[in-house]
Amino acid sequence: MNSLDSLPGTLPRAVIPDNLDLAASVSAVLTNFPALTAAQFTPDAIWRDSFALTGTFRTIAGVEKILTAWNATSSAHSPRDFVLIPPSLHVARHDEYAWIDARFQFTTHGALCSGGLSLVPAADGSLKIWVLTTILENLTGAGSGNVDVLAAGVPAPISSSPDTFDVVVVGGGQSGLAVGGRLHALGISYVVIDKYLEVGDSWKTRYDSTKLHTLRDYSHLPFEKTFDASYPQWLTKDDLARGFKAWTDKFNINVWTRSPLKSCTWNDNLWTLNIERHGEPRSLTAKHVVFAIGTCQIPYMPDYADKHLFNGTILHSAEYKSPAAWKGKKGVVIGTANTGHDVAVDMVNAGLESVTMVQRSQTWVLPQENYARLNEPLYNAHMPTELADRLFFSLPLGVTRQLLLYFLNILTDTQRERFDALEARGFKLQRYGDLIYALYERFGGHYMDVGSSELIIQGRITMQPCLPTAFTPDGLLLQDGSILPADLVVFATGFHGNLRTAVGTFVGQDIHAQLSDFLGVDDEGELRGAWKFTGHPKLWYSGYDLGSARYFSRFIALQIKADLLGRPLDRYEIRL
Repeated sequence: MNSLDSLPGTLPRAVIPDNLDLAASVSAVLTNFPALTAAQFTPDAIWRDSFALTGTFRTIAGVEKILTAWNATSSAHSPRDFVLIPPSLHVARHDEYAWIDARFQFTTHGALCSGGLSLVPAADGSLKIWVLTTILENLTGAGSGNVDVLAAGVPAPISSSPDTFDVVVVGGGQSGLAVGGRLHALGISYVVIDKYLEVGDSWKTRYDSTKLHTLRDYSHLPFEKTFDASYPQWLTKDDLARGFKAWTDKFNINVWTRSPLKSCTWNDNLWTLNIERHGEPRSLTAKHVVFAIGTCQIPYMPDYADKHLFNGTILHSAEYKSPAAWKGKKGVVIGTANTGHDVAVDMVNAGLESVTMVQRSQTWVLPQENYARLNEPLYNAHMPTELADRLFFSLPLGVTRQLLLYFLNILTDTQRERFDALEARGFKLQRYGDLIYALYERFGGHYMDVGSSELIIQGRITMQPCLPTAFTPDGLLLQDGSILPADLVVFATGFHGNLRTAVGTFVGQDIHAQLSDFLGVDDEGELRGAWKFTGHPKLWYSGYDLGSARYFSRFIALQIKADLLGRPLDRYEIRL
């Protein structure tokens, strides 16, 4: 039982007739829009809106609540001209579960929107709405622009002075670059400031063997497929840095490197940001500020006693680069999530005499090929990334979670021998895992298996279930009184704090007190603080993984554009 178990999203058991006229049946449902009634929904229906009508991210479950919110927001925004997108029609069948998927377009007063329907047949043969999604695509009217389109070589929008911008984006990793690109596409003056020497260094400066565990086609920046077939399927940190730099140059993204933020203040509806530009103090002003500085801010290390006695080397993964200097010596890794496994594999490949992983708790192991089987139908060389993102990211989180649980559990059941062998080596395995919980609530703690498990099964990496209590001159004292010999100890024990804490160091206590946390899931299944109103009307958070950074950056840019046009998005905040 975890905090996500209460989210709605039970998959529907249904039979879809093979001879059903999909286009006619789905079009019949759409003809009722926007005048929806209870009779058009299943009892467990869910509506997920991404800024089209609610001005934020909302997931509303239950027919009565959906109708209350739909009628209120429709009255304010006048949705109309609902048109089916015929190529989107698709029947999903998975054992006893089945439904019909379709996408549509519509307009509101001031915006172009899209949406999705997941429909199931009723006893009378009519189709009922199980899941409804709506998405803000673009604003309409003079000067609105297109947040999803930017041609190569378009000059950056001109600001009123060299130090005055509509928006300053703090951080030049994938999140900051994506937001900068979206602002550029909408004609908003902006600058992305970054502390590193070059674009891509936020990745390039990580440990030597850093490689993505997610697909190449999930990793693109906006407007194009950044990483073509010349890049490997599993991108290294250097691949990412090269792709980011090429994308930035191609689209003329206005990035100031070697420009760390020192502090910022809010007065008279303007931000003043004090930075260093190539070592020299400089002051910028902006109407909005976006923080895209990453969530891994403060390394966490268990405080084992007598550290000063240890004659070897102690590192946190944040400062770890390579174990090559310890060839022929003894290595210990504390932690068994992704980074811990990467470090252990590095130690084996570098020729350390022994490699031991200290496992503090059960770890869910997700074979990389299982992840790829789930994601490749959407994220591949042929599917437009913009469409894949809408299909993946627009669903209610509870539905996405149930789909992932269903498919991953099936795949796990086909790999019993692999997991049995891992447990036989003393690995404390969580065999069935919840990817949504790992990503959005725990923020890690799992292992995407890219080869380390086989080394454990072979005995080349040894598991140690007994926890350390203190250091000794030659290693670690364990709870059972034994000594674990070590010359190098790497703590792959993660980070603590959240983006709100880091932002507070720049904006001061008063602004910090207004801000929401970043990430974690609320009672609707929406992420806290991310890419939406943070508690301050002109301060935004952007972050998380590459796909999220790419897609959700569009909503930050659209909210800022609406504000600059003098018609900020109205948020429907009534909790039903």
